[in-house]
Amino acid sequence: MSWKSFTTAGLLCVLASPAFAVGPNVSVATGGGSAATGHLDAAGNWVWTVKVTADQGLMPATDTSGTPVAAELGFLSTSSRSGDIAGQGSVIQAARTAGTVFDTPNPGNVVFSAWQTGALLDSASNTKPTGIQANCPGGSCALAADSYNTSNSVTGSANQVFAALGSSVITASTAQNVMNITVKRPVVTSGNVNTSTTIQVTGAYNSDGTLSATPGTAAAFGRLAQITGGTAGGPYTTGSFNSFGGASYSFTMNARGGDANLDGTISIADYSALIGKFNQAGTWQDGDFNGDGTVSIADYSILIGTFNQSYTVGVSTPGAGSGGGLGSSSVPEPASASLIGLAMLSGLGLFRRKR
Repeated sequence: MSWKSFTTAGLLCVLASPAFAVGPNVSVATGGGSAATGHLDAAGNWVWTVKVTADQGLMPATDTSGTPVAAELGFLSTSSRSGDIAGQGSVIQAARTAGTVFDTPNPGNVVFSAWQTGALLDSASNTKPTGIQANCPGGSCALAADSYNTSNSVTGSANQVFAALGSSVITASTAQNVMNITVKRPVVTSGNVNTSTTIQVTGAYNSDGTLSATPGTAAAFGRLAQITGGTAGGPYTTGSFNSFGGASYSFTMNARGGDANLDGTISIADYSALIGKFNQAGTWQDGDFNGDGTVSIADYSILIGTFNQSYTVGVSTPGAGSGGGLGSSSVPEPASASLIGLAMLSGLGLFRRKR
């Protein structure tokens, strides 16, 4: 095994003067399974996948042996409906993705000082947090395999996730999955059929690389580190990078009641999903839009009210372009909507009166 393979754990902790410039990049994408166009898991919850891309261009052309990357990041989950729908935006779980090359818990600086104390600090790493830690309401995060500490989750309502992980050697400038963050499923009401969930990426640093006085805020940044030069076999030089370009970095996914498959249009496909599970237990992708656990007439009414509308599901980022979003829709004329509803009711015998 080469010297590079042992470098990652030290990349973040030995750099006193990070050189913030172009370099490795962090991104967040949808990470669900086959349900709802890949946005949701089998339980109907949002899944975010954190990805990191190494910058192989920083290595000399004569060295094709690749570079390890270390990531020190914080994540904050929020929802547009947290004020009126209990649990919206709540983190359920955070864990490394299966088979990830980011296989080493690294020491990092505390990002969320309100709860990263005591048992969450690693005595074997200069009393710094390592691996993945999460603040999940209800204490539902079981992350012992992802952190140095066996007690690495706390309860509360902050919905914050910390990650300090290092990778094995990466040989290509392609995005590598690092970890998944699972957030409570979308829920809407008949009075407001829209909901949005946002993941903000943050950290412990100012834009110049010095430690921030207020880590974990929109003004604080995460850090990525990788080898930046050398020759095959070493010696190597390392660099640390602010991948956020001096601005807060956040990603948003939207849902509109009626859009069971989350493809951005409420259509006959969504109606079919609802009919297939009507009067049965279900989740969002089955047509349970109000989150009461059963696909019912209340969910049907939401779908009829939004039928034929279009919007942008995401993942969207600030500055990614105007248009779409929850304000954009194609709304049928009232008469058309009524006819659609009558046709659905009569054609499929959805609500026959019991005799």
